Amino acid sequence: MLGQIILTKHGRRFTSSHVANEWFDKLTYQQVCTAETQAYRNMVMTADHFRGAIGEIVTCKTRDADGHAARLRGVLAAADADSITITTDAGDHTVALDAVDAARTVFEWGPAPKPGKGSRPGRKKEVARS
Repeated sequence: MLGQIILTKHGRRFTSSHVANEWFDKLTYQQVCTAETQAYRNMVMTADHFRGAIGEIVTCKTRDADGHAARLRGVLAAADADSITITTDAGDHTVALDAVDAARTVFEWGPAPKPGKGSRPGRKKEVARS
């Protein structure tokens, strides 16, 4: 029954976010398994999820109305009720939230420490003699 609702409402190009939203709208809490609930809850992306990551580096997988997938990587610049804006080397890209298939923050390691004259294990220090 839920599948029919999703196909009728969103057509053949429905996304996991569409499934998650319909899941929560149509099924009561007592009708779902805890693992399934958590899995779909993790997939639902709202503006609140993105607002906490503004200024962070993110990757975002999107899908347009024709079903073509694209990936963006850049700094999350803004998030409102309907869209997010990611700043990449090519400029700002605004993406509707319902076009986002997946998104995550990216941790980048800093530069490697410069080689120096740090201590060398096993080497005895010389004592100055007077």
